Amino acid sequence: MRLDKYLSHMGFGTRNDVKKLIKNGWITINDETIKKADYHVKEDDKVFVDDEPVSYVEFEYYILNKPQGYVSATEDMLYPTVMELIQSQRHDLYPVGRLDVDTEGLLLISNDGKLTHEVLSPKKHVDKKYYVEFDGTLPENAIDFFNQPMEFEEFTSAPSKLEILDTNKKLIGEKAGQEINVKYVLDLRDFPGDPCESVLVHDFNTILEDDEVEIVIEVMGGLKPAYDFVKKSLLAGKSVCTSNKELVAKYGAELIQIAKDHNRNFLFEASVGGGIPIIRPLNQHSRGKDTDILNGTTNYILTKMDKEGADFQTVLAQAQELGYAERNPSADIEGFDAVRKIAILASLAYGKSVDFEDVYTEGITNITDIDFKYAAAMGKSIKLLGKCKKEANGIVASVTPRLLSPSHPLFNVEGVVNGILVRGNMVGDLVFIGSGAGKLPTASAVVSDVVDAVRHLNIPVTVIWDKEKLELLEFGKSRKSFFVRVEGDEKDKIEEAFENVTYIDAGIENEIGFVTRPMSEDEFKAASEKLENIITRIRIEE
Repeated sequence: MRLDKYLSHMGFGTRNDVKKLIKNGWITINDETIKKADYHVKEDDKVFVDDEPVSYVEFEYYILNKPQGYVSATEDMLYPTVMELIQSQRHDLYPVGRLDVDTEGLLLISNDGKLTHEVLSPKKHVDKKYYVEFDGTLPENAIDFFNQPMEFEEFTSAPSKLEILDTNKKLIGEKAGQEINVKYVLDLRDFPGDPCESVLVHDFNTILEDDEVEIVIEVMGGLKPAYDFVKKSLLAGKSVCTSNKELVAKYGAELIQIAKDHNRNFLFEASVGGGIPIIRPLNQHSRGKDTDILNGTTNYILTKMDKEGADFQTVLAQAQELGYAERNPSADIEGFDAVRKIAILASLAYGKSVDFEDVYTEGITNITDIDFKYAAAMGKSIKLLGKCKKEANGIVASVTPRLLSPSHPLFNVEGVVNGILVRGNMVGDLVFIGSGAGKLPTASAVVSDVVDAVRHLNIPVTVIWDKEKLELLEFGKSRKSFFVRVEGDEKDKIEEAFENVTYIDAGIENEIGFVTRPMSEDEFKAASEKLENIITRIRIEE
């Protein structure tokens, strides 16, 4: 890079300014005075300006919390610019985007042209989020209004999304019988300018030791420190509402008992199914239920594979891009999310504790587009199904991919939707379908628990979930039919191993698909050992 360009980029003035510095002998490179503006500076050169070292940085990045009264520009005749708030000598920095002069918020400052294009190009669809305080009452059609393009004098805007943060505040207060106020928000971080800034605390003991706090909401997730915080809250005589399925699955029985002992409540509607009301119905109806549940993320992936013929990795990447799957998706695709949900539901269904670690779990990573071709030939769909079922010899719990027939109530549940089937001994089939994930469905379930807790401040809500462990039937003893794919065309070996089978023709060359008779997992394992060329097997839901 030319010396004059190098120095100009590093904030020593315009090209003409730095040429004067060079001509006057102010620049040394590797202990040698350089007076030529076109001198080529190498990466490992030691550059000094008036005996001060200069380290070249190609790109600089600043995140500015822009205050009111500043314009998002490099120069302006009426207002001060955001550049006046940046302590840098560089002259090539500029705001990446724009916030109006009266708008506060985060603004990126940089000299990275490629990044600027990625952020600002309409084709990249990078959204902005604004927090607005509105004086008055929003019209009922406000959300629909924002969802439509808006006509302005110079342009037509793209559709936007309006999210009303205090929706249903009045209704919530009416249902609870009194106004509900948030006194504290616990977080390790600070959020300057955020609506919760005034109630933000960093020490949990502040909440624990405040006798005015009647209800604690835990939505941090994980076991540590959530378990300690929740347990201490209950012991201190505070009710707890949580969305933490991991916490509930592991310590549900213990925390429910502590709540009962202190005439308080431990409520967890949001831990299973997000906004789907399932915990209360399951808790209030008769015992002895079979329960099936579909995970929304895996349901989306499998639906896309089914309808579009796409491969697993492609659809997973799409799910991550859309925010349906986490950057680390193992909790969903390996079945860990579903197994905690089914453990909670099974514990409530039978009134005893089901340890999720005792539940056989198998994910969807081995499901391929070929499997869906066979499923179509059979008129079935493939779902990751969490199950708790009472069989002839005992109760079986599992999370596995299953082939569902059109008669199954969850057959037509598609996309990023959760589905839950409860089969009671008195009520028959109850099906719950809806948005099971996302902040708003989860928040809806948490708030419903808060209302319940307010209405039952000194009266424990009946939750039958004892610490006594529910003895599950060994999964190897459970019975079902299996769909199997094998390489080659040796039907005689298949029939020797599995006896009576039904062959499935999906037009796939160099392999055979078939369905076995009903058999136990152990019987299937013994039979499959007689074949060396099994590609995959999927259990069939009867």
